[in-house]
Amino acid sequence: VGVTVEEPAQTAAEEVADLTGMDGEQLQAKVAELPLPAGHALFTGIVSVMKAEYVLEREGAVSDFKAGLDLEGEPSFVDDLVVPLSVFIEWFEGVEVLVRRSFSGGEGIITLDGLREMLGLGPSQEVLNKLEAEQLLAKAEELPLPSGHMVLKGLAIAIEKEYVFEQGAVVGSFLDELDLEGEPSFADDLVVPLSIFIEWVEWMEVLALRSFTEGEELVNLERLCEMWGVEGNSPVEEAEEVELLDPLTLEVDEVSDRQSTEEWKTIGCIELGESKLIKLEISCEWRDQGWGNRKGRIACDLERDGELVLRCGAFGVYGKDPNTRGSFNAAKRVIVQEQLTADVPNQGAQMLAAASPADVLVFRYHVGGGGGHQLFIRGFHAIASIATA
Repeated sequence: VGVTVEEPAQTAAEEVADLTGMDGEQLQAKVAELPLPAGHALFTGIVSVMKAEYVLEREGAVSDFKAGLDLEGEPSFVDDLVVPLSVFIEWFEGVEVLVRRSFSGGEGIITLDGLREMLGLGPSQEVLNKLEAEQLLAKAEELPLPSGHMVLKGLAIAIEKEYVFEQGAVVGSFLDELDLEGEPSFADDLVVPLSIFIEWVEWMEVLALRSFTEGEELVNLERLCEMWGVEGNSPVEEAEEVELLDPLTLEVDEVSDRQSTEEWKTIGCIELGESKLIKLEISCEWRDQGWGNRKGRIACDLERDGELVLRCGAFGVYGKDPNTRGSFNAAKRVIVQEQLTADVPNQGAQMLAAASPADVLVFRYHVGGGGGHQLFIRGFHAIASIATA
């Protein structure tokens, strides 16, 4: 009688030991076998948390990140895996060994920018800031959408507001308001994958930052609009002359929430009384848990008789820049009276147009469900400029 004896499966410790014994080339080959599509959003979080633990020496960042991975959310990153979950876990261990040996161990096998490139994330903000003007301008002409597309027009307007008029994180808010699930969706018009579109916008923000904020004058707004096939004139219309009243304000020193939930919780409110809302400024410093999926949001709800009329996102989802994630980031948004156009929807403009006397502005925040999510806000300040109705 033949007896077959199966060798016991390797333990997790043995698998890590095998990874530790690999040379640099073997480790890089292991990590290059991506368990998710190149450029996946989860890869951004992985690079960020590896930097936190092994470059910035924030002990426990990786273990906290792994503990907070959302396996049951809707949608979950698990749905995008091209390998079994067990293989992803082993791959993740390989990334950690590679980064640990490169930085803590001093072997210098790979840089963070090299890791980003391997994961299909494109260059980091530091690399983009060092690019030659010709490279940025050439990128501006590699349109991810057909020339003249309404999203390109909306992006040009958002860039002008954020980098010329300094009205806060307008580009991030514009991206967060884009409808990816509607029918039809702008994503149907993309000539590149969505991840490449997001990366292209990052390039354009660097071009705008260096041209308008830092004064390098690489491009002007008229030239940018010409390259994108959109009109070069801003749609901002001057507000009609009204009698201004003393502004209404809301100040909240601190919000600390470690409860992972999809519930929108109230920061505070401003009652408009018998006045007309003509401008709204929102500012604060905020951060999330510093790893895992990004779900933190702040919004302003326009309510009438206790019912929601319209919700306007303040700054988009927290953590746009992975290099500063985990630290308090200053955020500001200024919402002014603007021309409403059919092809460039703007929630802020819609809220100002819809607001009536006796309405209430309720400011709320969203931590996000799925486990491990946190949100911290300090120095929250809202100023509602009002006029006679």
